[in-house]
Amino acid sequence: MADLARGRREGGRCLQLDRAVRAQGVRRRRIIDKINAETVKILSLPDIKERFAGGGVDTSRRPAAELDARVKREFERFAAIVQKANIRPD
Repeated sequence: MADLARGRREGGRCLQLDRAVRAQGVRRRRIIDKINAETVKILSLPDIKERFAGGGVDTSRRPAAELDARVKREFERFAAIVQKANIRPD
């Protein structure tokens, strides 16, 4: 994390890292919601926020729909790149 903080101080770009747990179905959705709620609690603790902030990491929460939309956009973008470059699995 020190490298991220140094990069930010020096005007560099930092990657945005997202954690995502995905599942389908009502029962799985409840489990995911519980995991998410506990993760949000942990990331909201002052000492945890401070440690992450020291490494240049923002622990703010964004709506799940926003992440879903971004994942969809990136999937479509990279699918087009893979198709255009005719990339095939080995």
